This record gives sequence, structure tokens and C-alpha cells, in this order.
Amino acid sequence: MPSWTSVAADRLCGREETTRTLTLALTLLLALTLIGCSDSENSAPTSSTATASEVAVTSALTAAASPGAASPAADVPAADRRAVDDVISQINATSRGDVAAQRALLVSLAHPDFAGQQRACAPSTITIGLDPANDHLLATPGWRPLGVQVDPSGILYRVPALITVYVDGRRTGTDMTMLRFAILGGAARLFPFCLN
Repeated sequence: MPSWTSVAADRLCGREETTRTLTLALTLLLALTLIGCSDSENSAPTSSTATASEVAVTSALTAAASPGAASPAADVPAADRRAVDDVISQINATSRGDVAAQRALLVSLAHPDFAGQQRACAPSTITIGLDPANDHLLATPGWRPLGVQVDPSGILYRVPALITVYVDGRRTGTDMTMLRFAILGGAARLFPFCLN
């Protein structure tokens, strides 16, 4: 008998995407568990620790793909992939810098229909860097942000990503997220997410 979470996920995402997402999540959880918590509150990570973490997460994301199956990203047009990469590069360029500068960038990169929501985010004291699993960039036609009744404009994509959190330029933690983009006029635009 399916659990309420799998039924809800199937209704929201469809069985095939739910299976992929759950496989990815479980694989990442296993990889992050194997890495352990090597960083304490008072110490900065060593470059070898960051490299080991990146390798483990990248390996987990790669392992989550079906053996022998083509990557979901294989069907993504090169121009759309470059547009998404450009947005991620812009965000990463501000990752260890001024909080206000990254906030302004996120507003400028927001989907125009949702820019007001991005502007309405509470002030943040952190900046972020993004490390997306580019092999898992996937078109998501028909996806809508929670509570939105109409389909957003543009060609919609999602990609899982490791977020690195910085406070005053110092790495303080990591998290996982699903980044959502729309391609509008050849440019990628983000759906709002608040940093807190």
C-alpha cells in the first residue's frame, strides 16, 4: 500500500518524475551520510574536504540516473543549457560578496511574472553559491509554482543543485534544492526563492 507521501508526490509530479526524484534524493542522502559532518561551527572546511564532498555529491547524482539510459539533459537545446549556465555563473560570481548585490541580482534574474515575489523576500544575511547537477536538467512543461493557477510563460526547466551558504564570505553550510527556470526570449529566468 503506498504511503501518503508517495501518493501526494505522484499527483504533483507524475509517477516517472517521482521515482527519479526519490531515487536522486535517497542517493544524495546516502552520499551525504557517508561524507559525514567534517566541518564544525568554528572551522572553515579544507579544500580537500570540499573536494571530497563535491565528488561524493556528483557521484550520487550520476548514480541516480538509470543505468544505460540517456541523461534527461540530452534533450535540452544547447542554447537553453547555456542560458541556465549563465544565470548560475552570475549567481556564483556574487556568492562570497555583498548580500545586497546578490539580492539585487536575484531580483534582476527573476521571472518577470514573479519578480515582485522575489523583491518581497525578507532581507538576508547570507549569500549562496550553486553547484547544479547539469546532467539532470529536465524540461518540466505544465509545472506551476505552488498556489499559481495559470501556467508560467516560457519553456520550463528544473535542475537539482547543491547550495553552499556563505556568511561574510565564509562557507557556513550546504543544502540541496531544486532550481526552477524559464527560458524567455533566449534568456533564463529564475523562479523566486528567498535566502534566509
